[in-house]
Amino acid sequence: MNIKSAFTSDNEESMLEEAIRGEKAAVEEYNSIIADMTLPPSTNALLTKHRDNVQTALNKVSAMESIA
Repeated sequence: MNIKSAFTSDNEESMLEEAIRGEKAAVEEYNSIIADMTLPPSTNALLTKHRDNVQTALNKVSAMESIA
């Protein structure tokens, strides 16, 4: 997430777009790691929980963008 450019532009829409981009990238990274079948079940469960939390945040930020 490029926080510096988002804040220096002083534009709420740019900040939301950057947050969405960052959250999408995080979800994709979690998905690729979770797909690794060699992870212990406890690690897989923890990563899945984290991924789901990031996805929830992404959904909230996306909803904010649609309002803006």
